[in-house]
Amino acid sequence: MNIWDVLKIEQTKDKDALKKAYRMRLSSVNPEDDPEGFMELRKAYEEAVHLADQTEEEFDVAIQDKPEQQMLASLEALYDDYARRINPDEWLALFNSDYFVSLDTSEDALYGLLRFLMNHVLVPKKVWKCIVGYFDLEGRRSELAEQFPENYLDYITNNATYEDIINYEAFEHAEITTSATIDAYIRDYIELDRMVRSQELKDAGEKIRQMKEKYYISNVYIHLEEMRIRLQTCRLEFSEYIQTSMTEEERKTQDLDALYAARYASTFAARKRKNCLQSIRMISRCFIFVEMSVS
Repeated sequence: MNIWDVLKIEQTKDKDALKKAYRMRLSSVNPEDDPEGFMELRKAYEEAVHLADQTEEEFDVAIQDKPEQQMLASLEALYDDYARRINPDEWLALFNSDYFVSLDTSEDALYGLLRFLMNHVLVPKKVWKCIVGYFDLEGRRSELAEQFPENYLDYITNNATYEDIINYEAFEHAEITTSATIDAYIRDYIELDRMVRSQELKDAGEKIRQMKEKYYISNVYIHLEEMRIRLQTCRLEFSEYIQTSMTEEERKTQDLDALYAARYASTFAARKRKNCLQSIRMISRCFIFVEMSVS
């Protein structure tokens, strides 16, 4: 039992705050209708008051010695080590520990894990898939929906189902970077990707400039986003051109792909128009496929 979850309050030594939390919870727990719930609430309150009477040192030790705190410390250590974080075997090793396996604590362990993941979401599909499968989250959906928001459970399922927006392994051996730096980069990239998909091209260009200045991380993703910006810019300009400068007959009879390539060959720095045409067609189809898959 996690006393702070029962009381629905953060860890504290403030007795007034504890009493207020207890009274608020008591209003929804009727001893006659739910005697077990009432006893659990009372026990949690008494334990919290007992901890509040201890010295700061005793309080910290008592908190740290609790199994749920040890579990959270293990989760933090795993998540902060990027190479371990993206490895499903590391998560499985933790899930096979006593706190997750014991009948007395397995439910608390799962709920603690899901609360932790609410604020630690940057893990690859293979890890989400491992979590969903190991704990049978789909089969326990109704139970979990009583504790967690439906959209959060959907988020977990989607992450375990659809391909990652970025290749997490690309950062596994990155030099002079920390997990925090990699996380910041991935968050910025996700925001950049959203800008490009929303056609906020000016903001996306500025985002790329900031990321290049901010991070010592070199990979293909920034180059891909630059290409997508160029493609979208050219596509918008070309769409306007054919609508305002071409007749309906010309639009029907001319090879618009070839015309597109001819107009924007310099944009893509193609040495030959044919190569430019092939590149544009290939890249355009690639991004159309990706956008259709995501949407």
